[in-house]
Amino acid sequence: MRCPEPTAAMTPESIRDLLTAYRATRYTVRLADREVRLRVGAAPPPALRALLQSDRFWVLISACNPQSRPCSARGNTQRMRALTQALAALAPPHVFDAAGCAPDRSWIEPSLLVIGLDPGITDALARRFDQNALLAGRGTGPARLRLYRADWAAALGRVDTAGREWAEWALESARA
Repeated sequence: MRCPEPTAAMTPESIRDLLTAYRATRYTVRLADREVRLRVGAAPPPALRALLQSDRFWVLISACNPQSRPCSARGNTQRMRALTQALAALAPPHVFDAAGCAPDRSWIEPSLLVIGLDPGITDALARRFDQNALLAGRGTGPARLRLYRADWAAALGRVDTAGREWAEWALESARA
């Protein structure tokens, strides 16, 4: 399940470019009778609101392409299987198939919308599967990027995202 190691450290500019790409991504969730879209900075669509209830935490998570480094289809399939098994053991109230897709369709990544797990548990899963960020929200509030890379916080300074409607840091040291 290992993927290629990064070839160079990310610069603040390359981190900002990747965050811009995450913000532009089309996040699609497959419900039983339709597909719905989630957007960074926007409230979930009406079709999801009944499931989310007033303050239920939700997250769109993938195990693919750790740290946004491309993996083989086989490696990503194995990683998603491991994520699915981990979630089955946790038994969240709702799990739906989902995907993140670049606007030009140059990047498509399978994901899962998980509703009702504790944020600390989803943070641990993000770290276990080496993800830079997840799309997350609470209830019907706006979807935000939940960022995990301490090196990004150091390179950018939290000021770059502080107070923005679209991002929040979830660093391990922040739990202390």
